[in-house]
Amino acid sequence: MAYTAWPVVNFDASTSWDLIQSAARGDSEARQRFAERYEDVAVGYFGARWRGTSLEREVEDAAQEVFLDCLRDDGALQRADPARGEFRGFLHGIVRNVALRFERQHGQARAGHVDLGSGLQSLPGDDSAASRVFDREWGRSILRLAMRLHRERAAEQGPEHVRRVELLRQRFEEGRPIRDIAVLWQVDAAWLHHEFARARRDFKRSLAVALGLDLAADPARLDAEVSRLWDALR
Repeated sequence: MAYTAWPVVNFDASTSWDLIQSAARGDSEARQRFAERYEDVAVGYFGARWRGTSLEREVEDAAQEVFLDCLRDDGALQRADPARGEFRGFLHGIVRNVALRFERQHGQARAGHVDLGSGLQSLPGDDSAASRVFDREWGRSILRLAMRLHRERAAEQGPEHVRRVELLRQRFEEGRPIRDIAVLWQVDAAWLHHEFARARRDFKRSLAVALGLDLAADPARLDAEVSRLWDALR
């Protein structure tokens, strides 16, 4: 996982569980934000699971089915409960069930002599590869929220902090070495290395907040998740 973009994401700073529970209650804005936040997670999972089969063309429909399952009046979000564990595992179960349902329907169509050229027989017996994609896309959703929080905090704190956000962007998105950024900005390279260390610490705090918003976790687990994601960024 790496900085490949700094997208503008339509999230607010309410907790993930607040968002989920508001969506479950029928709040239209919360439902929209919920779909925006987790669409890439579902699409990535289906795309990886069905790569090389005609089910690839069903990816977008399957993703929409996930949100229909979640958001209908008696939908899955009614059963979501932070006391039962993190939402990542809950959503993964919903996405996998939708995948199985599509695969059963596809198999039934083939049994009815409709030639879909499915390649369904080549689907793996488990979905470990697709699950890894799910986890990766989930991580990216966390990073997008962290970047949003990081930019917002920097804007509130002033130009010095905004400049550190730009330093991270140039280092990770554009791949520029610190020494080259120092030349571009006409500053001392040693000082800029120090600023880079501060910028990373600032972002790690935003990442911790984003993880805290998403996980009903104890502090030790939160620290472990921050370290895991931060290691992936380096």
